[in-house]
Amino acid sequence: GNIALSRESLDRDIYHFVACGSSPLTLEVAMQIHPTLCFIGVDVAQRGLSLQEIVDEICDVIVDRHHKHGLHSGVVMVSDDFFELLSEMRQLQQAIHRLRSEKPADMRSEESAQQLLQPDLQAFFTMMPADVRSALVFRTGIDGMPMLKPQEAERELGALVA
Repeated sequence: GNIALSRESLDRDIYHFVACGSSPLTLEVAMQIHPTLCFIGVDVAQRGLSLQEIVDEICDVIVDRHHKHGLHSGVVMVSDDFFELLSEMRQLQQAIHRLRSEKPADMRSEESAQQLLQPDLQAFFTMMPADVRSALVFRTGIDGMPMLKPQEAERELGALVA
């Protein structure tokens, strides 16, 4: 059956957040199943959307579908590279890298790192799960940049919308 239409057995709105893999694969699947929304990492980066703008867009679509069209379910597709291609994520990684070189003694905890960030990056940093924040502050990739822990983009985005 179609998971987007199987809401009848429940007494609430149901939106499924699905990750299909790479951007090309997610796009191909989206063209086949016609999800409610689809966020491809490359497109998100190109549009320069912030994570909060994406969450707001999803919430607006859910509310509009419910009130204007009486629809109570849908599918939001996300590519696996969604978080790593957000412009905010790249800015955050660069800022943490810079802080590590300029103020290494002040980068002892997530809290101290957060306080050293610009206000807009502080807000984005707090939206990330604790294990991702920890990896960004304490783990380094081979290029010297803060390491982004692999995430389940669909789960994280769904939690932010809920």
